[in-house]
Amino acid sequence: MKKFLYLFLILFTYSNNVISAPNSLESFCTSDNKGWNLDSCITSCPSIKVDGDYVSSLSDGAVGFCYGQATVYKEKIYKLTLGVSNDGLEKCTIFDGLLIIDSGTANPNQEIANGDLDFSTCRNGVTYDTLYITSNQIKEFAGSTTYPDSSGSIARTTNYCNVETDTDMNSDLTWLDIMASGSYTDANLCHIRPSQGWNTSWIKAASEPTSVDYTSSSPVITQWDEWKSTLLNSLQLVGGQYDDIDTAQTDNEGYYKEYDSDTGDFSNSVGNLYSNGDWQSGKIITKLTTSSGILDIFSGQPFDKNAEHSAEISIYAKNRNADINKEYGLRFYFLRDGSSAKFLGTNPSNTGLYISIKASASKSPFN
Repeated sequence: MKKFLYLFLILFTYSNNVISAPNSLESFCTSDNKGWNLDSCITSCPSIKVDGDYVSSLSDGAVGFCYGQATVYKEKIYKLTLGVSNDGLEKCTIFDGLLIIDSGTANPNQEIANGDLDFSTCRNGVTYDTLYITSNQIKEFAGSTTYPDSSGSIARTTNYCNVETDTDMNSDLTWLDIMASGSYTDANLCHIRPSQGWNTSWIKAASEPTSVDYTSSSPVITQWDEWKSTLLNSLQLVGGQYDDIDTAQTDNEGYYKEYDSDTGDFSNSVGNLYSNGDWQSGKIITKLTTSSGILDIFSGQPFDKNAEHSAEISIYAKNRNADINKEYGLRFYFLRDGSSAKFLGTNPSNTGLYISIKASASKSPFN
């Protein structure tokens, strides 16, 4: 399943930046194409049922995700660095500080935070085509949605597995439970997937698939380990399974490459580095290149030290003005049990990321 980390918009100018949430970068599914487990468009859980029509139904006993409303999504950005994809040494840091963002409560175009950019260490004439984003390893999210059946019950993030207790960046899958015959296998593990044929996982909502109505409770803030997610998503499919850690794909710098469900291949553009000279405990680096199609740096032109520079990172806004047919921000996972849905858990959704770093007309060297 395709995913990206960042759930906000950052509008930088040469001396200041404003963070806000844009109107739309991804589309919601229509009645003709809405369904389960879709990356191509957003299907909100209230708009479908597990036993719906032939377009939007699950097979009995199958697991699927739809989208619910995020009420919290906390992110910390520590550093933004430009680089050159075929040269891991040619880099310049344009932001080094701390931006704390909670985009779960943000409306479209709402300002969230601000800070400063500095292009002074970038070298004149270098064609930068890569952006490294240093952020917190553990993200926080919360949200809710409606059970996709006729019960009218509400599903929310819960306190069952809301705290991540294993933050070691180990290259193994010992943290991951697997479902068997509609049940969980290891009650001590909080991350779960339906089978080894899934390269994504979620946080359990309870000790077993549940039909509990959480209407009277509030969404609980839940921790999400981006390292675990990226590692699992980097594995190659062998014999119908993503279970061999030795198949993890990395690029020339050691960044883990995530699987792109739209192309059926591994992307050379998105990954996380868990250990190198820049690594710090609790932080994770995402690497994006212009070949990803979601990043534009100076329109492919060499850096001009005399130009004015700005950067804009756009992400789909999660607060859709209480429209239940446009719930967004979290994936909610359900198991079909006849005409009923059993709630399994949640994870952060893909975001519709697009980044543009721009250079305006050159300024006079005498200014």
